[in-house]
Amino acid sequence: MGEIRGEVCKKVTDGTHNPPPNSGEGKQVISAINIKNNKIDFSLSNRFVTDEQFEKEDKRTEIRRGDVLLTVVGTLGAATVVETDKQFTAQRSLAILKPMIVNYYLLNVVESPMFNIQINNNAKGTTQKGIYLKKLTKLLIPLPPLKEQSRIAAKIAELFALLRKVESSNQQYDKFKKILRSKVLDLAMRGKLVEQNPDDEPASVLLEKIKTEKAELVKEGKIKKSKSLPEITDEKYIDISKDKIASRARQVLDENDILFSLVRPYLKNIAMVPENSNYKVGSTGFYVLKPFSKLNKNYIFYLVLSTYVISSMTKLMKGDNSPSIRKSDLQDLAVPIPPLKRTRENSSKG
Repeated sequence: MGEIRGEVCKKVTDGTHNPPPNSGEGKQVISAINIKNNKIDFSLSNRFVTDEQFEKEDKRTEIRRGDVLLTVVGTLGAATVVETDKQFTAQRSLAILKPMIVNYYLLNVVESPMFNIQINNNAKGTTQKGIYLKKLTKLLIPLPPLKEQSRIAAKIAELFALLRKVESSNQQYDKFKKILRSKVLDLAMRGKLVEQNPDDEPASVLLEKIKTEKAELVKEGKIKKSKSLPEITDEKYIDISKDKIASRARQVLDENDILFSLVRPYLKNIAMVPENSNYKVGSTGFYVLKPFSKLNKNYIFYLVLSTYVISSMTKLMKGDNSPSIRKSDLQDLAVPIPPLKRTRENSSKG
């Protein structure tokens, strides 16, 4: 183990504690907010000093390619290796480490949980924690031979590159999955997803069963009587029923209910209540769909996720700060209802 100053770094300093007024041009001044994902993002700040002020500050900090910058105020322990010859200086929230060891090995060590514990244990402050240079320079890091440091840094870089590749693949997979699901639902709505079977029970029969179930629920007082369903033609369209949606401030949830967020529908904040869950009450910010038992719940779930439903609702949004739709917008939307057997086939392919 070696101390930061003397055994690991030949020089440790921090940025200016009293930055001069922003000159608007000249050399840039960065701080902890500019350190993101092990890189310096110069676009995140817009503070500059004159060339004369820079020369004065640079005599103390001497930030050069290969140095390690470490955040020491506010966000503690974020770091990067300077990979540019651009001239710039820093504020007090950054420490500048000039390593005598492999700089990328030092980068990985100062971002490790072991080092992070040391920083936080020695940090001071309430609203904004910081670690003073005197404490920082006494912190310890493991010191293997230089060749081993290089091998460790190279292996970590290799693994991180692989991780980024996996993350990119997952993002592409998620995007493809959404496109595929939308396409499948589009084909299902047009009757082109599965082969049409003339022996299938027609949708009109399914709708008659739904009417019967609805009448029973009205008789039992579980739902209120509403307007008659529109006449069903060969297009096989039906209104989404609103009868089982609670009008109270909180909505009682049952297993397999479908929650559709009324705020920014394009974000697709839609979910199905899982079986055997403890979710019993829903916020009024959601429209709660309770499909009739004769309908395939998974089909309805994928249907409300479809481009047709989402784009229809997005067009009806109102408001600036929190654009939303009304419950009636979703209640009045006509959607395709194929025969029950076909809804099962379509949902299994969704």
